[in-house]
Order: sequence, then structure tokens, then C-alpha cells
Amino acid sequence: MRFVALVFACTLSSCNSPPHDPAMLPAEKSSTEKMPTALLRQTAREPTATPTSVRPSKEIAGVKIYELESYSKGERNWRSLVIPRNLQRDALIALARALHRSDPTSSFRFFTDDSQYEQFKLWDQNYPDARYSSPESWTRKHYIAMVNKMLVGGGAQWQLEAMEGGINLLPPETQSTTIAVLE
Repeated sequence: MRFVALVFACTLSSCNSPPHDPAMLPAEKSSTEKMPTALLRQTAREPTATPTSVRPSKEIAGVKIYELESYSKGERNWRSLVIPRNLQRDALIALARALHRSDPTSSFRFFTDDSQYEQFKLWDQNYPDARYSSPESWTRKHYIAMVNKMLVGGGAQWQLEAMEGGINLLPPETQSTTIAVLE
């Protein structure tokens, strides 16, 4: 039920990306079908996540993070971060608030792994181009939350929203995917 609510949530400038609900997406095509040659070469290699101990990281709001390559889509700048797998709800909210305060016009994505981030980024930047496939199972497991400007009651509001990998951060019995309102 919580995930269904996300289907109806739409961002102001990034409405063209569908939610990561497998029931809402067409069946996955072969990862090599219609894939650009450069992307095919990249995905043919075994995904390699940089070990946490050697990643350049920083600490924000008491949380050690690793920032991935940012990108623009539409009018929005997307910044993506790798966060600890066991990060608690209150720590994620503090991190999201600190990031939003420091960069109030960017959206943020929180992942617990970066091994398929490049494929996710290419898919998101090129959606709905079928030559770029979404790493569905990786996304469901490792895409925890996002900070984005969401349509709420006829207006827009910056919120921290749980994605499928972060549903456990929501209070029990909630009918919303909102973890916190940030402004």
C-alpha cells in the first residue's frame, strides 16, 4: 500500500521517471538488446563496488557518506550518495536536512551500494529510451530514499521520500512514503 502512494506522487520537474515498481514497468528486455555499444561494453564487465575503506568519504550530520557523480535531468540537479546500510531513520532525516540546507535547489538520492549506479544514472537520464535498462533488482534493494520537491495539496514541498529499499524507515501503518518534510 505504501509503495502505491509513491505511484501518485509526482515531482515538479522530474515527472517523467516512473517509480521502481516492477508491476508498473514493462517486462525487462535482455540487457544487451538495443543497448548502445559503449554501454554494452561497460555492462559486460563485472560490476565492481569500491570498498568502503578506500572511498573518498566525508561526514555530514554525523553520517559518513560517499558522493557519487551528480547529473542534471530537466531543470533539476541530482546528487547521489552512498550511505551506511544500517543507517537509522533519525540519522537519515538529519543528513537529508543538512544536505537540503547546504544545497536547497538540488535533489538527492540515497543508495547503500554503488555497483550498478552508472547503469541507473544512464537509465534515468535517458528515460524512456528503451536502449537503457534500469537495474531493477539492484534498485529495489539499494535505492533507499530521495529528497525531492513533491506536489502536495496543490503546492510543492521538499520532502524525504522512502523508495522501495527504504520502506522499513517508515512508521508502521503509515499510508504515505514520506519520511520527513524538509521545509
